[in-house]
Amino acid sequence: MVRRWVIEKSELDGIKIGLAGTLAEREQAFRLVHDSYVARGIAFPARSGLKFSPHHILPGTTTFVATRFGRLLGTISLVEDSPIGLPMEVVHAADIAALRHTGRRFAEVSALSVAQDVRGRGIALLLYNALFRWARRHRLIEDLVIAVHPKMREFYCHGLLFERIGLTREYGALNKALSMPLRIDLTTAAPRYRDIYDRGDMEVAIADRRTNLYRFFLDDVLDCIQLPRFAHPPFTLSSPPAWTDDEVKAYLIDCGVEVARLPRQVRRLIFATYPRTGEPAPNESEAIHPGFAATA
Repeated sequence: MVRRWVIEKSELDGIKIGLAGTLAEREQAFRLVHDSYVARGIAFPARSGLKFSPHHILPGTTTFVATRFGRLLGTISLVEDSPIGLPMEVVHAADIAALRHTGRRFAEVSALSVAQDVRGRGIALLLYNALFRWARRHRLIEDLVIAVHPKMREFYCHGLLFERIGLTREYGALNKALSMPLRIDLTTAAPRYRDIYDRGDMEVAIADRRTNLYRFFLDDVLDCIQLPRFAHPPFTLSSPPAWTDDEVKAYLIDCGVEVARLPRQVRRLIFATYPRTGEPAPNESEAIHPGFAATA
């Protein structure tokens, strides 16, 4: 449980948390993810300096960015289930298959990265706040899943109230880092957070204001978190910012990705979603692109 936690008022000055909506914003985020993964030793440097994942360009994926006066401080992505599944399925396929069998709407929390000089100052929790609210209210997601290193289990399970759903395994695409699959049921998260955190001995401080994690994630209005307003009736989904065909083509080029070397299912989905990116050749190679599954 999180009993003590402080975000100083000065740390929020100029901070904005929102949805990445342009190619420049997205590539800035994917560059931070690339650099963060390389620094942590779970990825090798790419010539492009960008983290590539086909999941990033899908219509159901939302990338969040934290900025201060135009500088990117952090990013996180919400990857909803799709015909190519979730990134963590290359390691935890059976666990995700079991969840998919329930028929619930679920998504993966992916690619959390924070700039080195601002880590430990609340940026990650602000990004989670935006993601949780977007997933729960705008996208009507019922379950969030995430693959984390076992050393982070205490924070996610005892702090954010995730639950373990499978065995710890090696994540081959991330230099064999250990990976533990976790899940949180967003349909019951509110009462669970209220029961545990909505009491006096669980208060935390944000910008000189006393609150707790229940109010932080569900009630508090934070000016720095700038999500779209509800433009539709209840139970209608808000849409993530869309990629254009030209942006997808530019991203693939910038990453140095040869579309013909992506798995067939990925190619088909890209061409079906963004037809102007090109046409699949009749005898394309079935080799899997080395960056295909490296987006935990």
